[in-house]
Amino acid sequence: MPSKAIALHAHLSLEELEQRYRSCKDAKEKTRWQVIWLYAQQTRENRPSTRAVSQATGFSQNWVYKLIRRYNAEGPQGLIDKHRYNPGGDKRALLNQEEQQALRRALQAR
Repeated sequence: MPSKAIALHAHLSLEELEQRYRSCKDAKEKTRWQVIWLYAQQTRENRPSTRAVSQATGFSQNWVYKLIRRYNAEGPQGLIDKHRYNPGGDKRALLNQEEQQALRRALQAR
């Protein structure tokens, strides 16, 4: 599959992208910064290639496209690992008080 060039929005300079990549402590987030930084380097040299970035990082070309599109749409916030900020699903009990008591009694009975 030929490598399509995608215009990279200039949310941050090449130097700022490198600084974010090198200083990032979160492994997932760091590799996302690396993808954007590598792609930005190629864009500056007027030869952007998702294939080259894919080969350098071990990500599929589809994932590289996805990260570039996310960065373009959301800026730097699009690369942050949102899993660590997700408090989880709905914390409300699935059973009401009466059902919980019935369950406890059923579990205690042999």
